[in-house]
Amino acid sequence: MVLAITACVRTVIRSDEIYVSARSTRLIAILMKAWHRFRPIMFTTLAAILAMIPLSRSVFFWPMAIAIMGGLLIATLLMLLFLPAAYTVWYKMTQGAERFAGIPG
Repeated sequence: MVLAITACVRTVIRSDEIYVSARSTRLIAILMKAWHRFRPIMFTTLAAILAMIPLSRSVFFWPMAIAIMGGLLIATLLMLLFLPAAYTVWYKMTQGAERFAGIPG
């Protein structure tokens, strides 16, 4: 889980590199990066969820399999939807604070 969060944060932070190189707006850079990472993340998550289906039919392992499947699904949705939105809001808040303090940038 920590590895997935670290990878997601690195993906969002690298949107700054796109922003600097493409000279587009930061929102467009974040959306482009999220869309670019959507397919690999979804395929990996789908493969892990589908791998849990045989375990979900076992009497002994079905609670663990259901918990893993649900956790992967929720974590993926949070990673693909919530984190880019939170990063955008955070950037706008820090940009507003810099303007208020008179810091150029």
